[in-house]
Amino acid sequence: MQRRILLYHIGLTLSIALAALTSLVLSEQAYPFILGISGLTFVLMRKTSIYKHHPLALPLIALVMLATAIVLQTGTFSSPFFPLLYLSMLTTAFLIRSQVALTSTIALIIVLLLHEPQGLSSSVIIHLLFLTLMTPFALLLSHEKVQLELKETELEMESRRKELYQKAYRAEKDKTNSIKENIKKSLASIEKENEPKPTLGRELSDILKKIDTAGEQK
Repeated sequence: MQRRILLYHIGLTLSIALAALTSLVLSEQAYPFILGISGLTFVLMRKTSIYKHHPLALPLIALVMLATAIVLQTGTFSSPFFPLLYLSMLTTAFLIRSQVALTSTIALIIVLLLHEPQGLSSSVIIHLLFLTLMTPFALLLSHEKVQLELKETELEMESRRKELYQKAYRAEKDKTNSIKENIKKSLASIEKENEPKPTLGRELSDILKKIDTAGEQK
């Protein structure tokens, strides 16, 4: 689990840095380039073993990378697509962990500030404030997600406990029935013999009665 979370930290941070670097170097051609990279991640998701072990890593990395590139290419803080960053951070917090969303939010703020040439205007401050407020909201979502996971785990463990108890009960019942059948066969064979063995017959009858009594008590 810790290695998986570390993968998300590194992957999302690098995706944000790559989107920013590509937007800076390629300028107007950055958007199709990032779109191609995002499409490539989905291909890798299906063609490699990464999807099996980390099914959410590549889609989230692609989402954050694409959202960052779109925002940087359409005016940064004045971009009409800026809410995509809110969506990507909330998705990261809800599907992964709030700590990963916090790291990604910090990386996004640094990239956005470096990419904004006009400095800290009131519009920039408002956008940064809302982006920062995603963190406590993400913490709340993550906490609720953890509580739901714990509850689901408890229910699953209780279901497995009942299932194991039922299997053990059935196995014990089958074993008891097998012993009873063997005793009945022994009694029947004793009755068919020419020389009666009352002592052995009484002992087997007593054992059979004890088994029946124990079964009724259960």
